[in-house]
Amino acid sequence: MDGIRVVRIGDAVMRGVIKRVMYEKKFGFLLGEDGNEYFFHMSDYRGDFEFLHVDLREERRVDVEFSVVPSIKGPRAGNVVPTAKDSEEDHPRN
Repeated sequence: MDGIRVVRIGDAVMRGVIKRVMYEKKFGFLLGEDGNEYFFHMSDYRGDFEFLHVDLREERRVDVEFSVVPSIKGPRAGNVVPTAKDSEEDHPRN
């Protein structure tokens, strides 16, 4: 299948990296460790979506863990969680 691996819906947590975010439209895309690109909505991102937008503008890598969930348009990323190194330690709250 041209280098794309098939992923079963509901597989265990996967790792990936955020590739781009359309902040105004409140969604983005990430690249999974399986080589597939996944859509995710802001409501599925378990970090601060505003900081995610800033990190990507500043060309910081944002690693995540996520689950593959079904959608009408095909598999998408759900429960997208930034990994520990990308969490609050980079963006402390006042």
